[in-house]
Amino acid sequence: MHSTDICFVGIDVAATTLAVCRKSFANTSTGHRKLLSWLDRGPVRVCMEATGPYGLDLAATLHAAPDIAVMVANPRAVRDFARALMSRNKTDRVDADTLSQHAERMPFKPWTPPPQALLELRHIARHITVLTNTKAAEKNRLHAARATRTTPACVIAALDDHIAALERRITVLEIEAAHRLAEIDGVEHVLTIPGIAQKSAIQLVAELAVLPTDMTKRQWVAHAGLDPRLVESGSSINRPTRISRNGNRRLRKALYMPALAAAHRHPAFATFYQRLIAAGLTKLQALVAVMRKLLHALYAVLKYKQPFDPDKLFKPRQCA
Repeated sequence: MHSTDICFVGIDVAATTLAVCRKSFANTSTGHRKLLSWLDRGPVRVCMEATGPYGLDLAATLHAAPDIAVMVANPRAVRDFARALMSRNKTDRVDADTLSQHAERMPFKPWTPPPQALLELRHIARHITVLTNTKAAEKNRLHAARATRTTPACVIAALDDHIAALERRITVLEIEAAHRLAEIDGVEHVLTIPGIAQKSAIQLVAELAVLPTDMTKRQWVAHAGLDPRLVESGSSINRPTRISRNGNRRLRKALYMPALAAAHRHPAFATFYQRLIAAGLTKLQALVAVMRKLLHALYAVLKYKQPFDPDKLFKPRQCA
């Protein structure tokens, strides 16, 4: 889609292919070069969805090319935009056209690639999570296997060996992540925040450090999907406010256990948590509020490179 001076292009990214207008390119280095040659038509604004590892190399390639600006859009925002267009079909070409219209009609925010070390940290942290989840599943299988005498000893041994191997791999990756974590300026202050230890710091910083540096703490909250979603429409007018869940689920999960620890062990967080419950919030709603406070604390210590200060996070209420 074109305007007077700028060509707007949408790219639907899949694991092996890239759909652009009525053309298709391989999602490989060779395919990326062919796509760049095809895009060589003056100023171009490209919109693609955030699709994890499948689009990262392409986004970096487009960012480095002259006369090309690339926007990596939130998939939920693109879906909502498609609904507004009343798009009934779901094909690669339709999705690419929707993305091109999104680039032209919606605010265009150019994407900037994070430093390589931060991308490596995020890859490592996410793989630690995969292995940790696998280990938990294997432990559940081992527990079930030991619950019956019909399980042969070889199965028990295989499960024990696999769990031990997973623990060794996780340890190696945690050491690698710690080395990269230590290279981030001011990251040592993250460990001064209540509830956050080394393992949770790896998961949290890995998701936060790759974000654009000009984001506000409110945008961090929205990115985590912890922003409130108010529903006041028709018969839903009395429905309670919930979090949007439109953001990074890994970040929400990484905040949960630190928030639980802070809410029960740190005086300032515990007072805040109990005050919300006394005001009528459920325990889960109060815990989500603690998660937001932790995210505010992370924003402050990483931005200003200072230790956690509860007096700044929990400012006393002003008298009317």
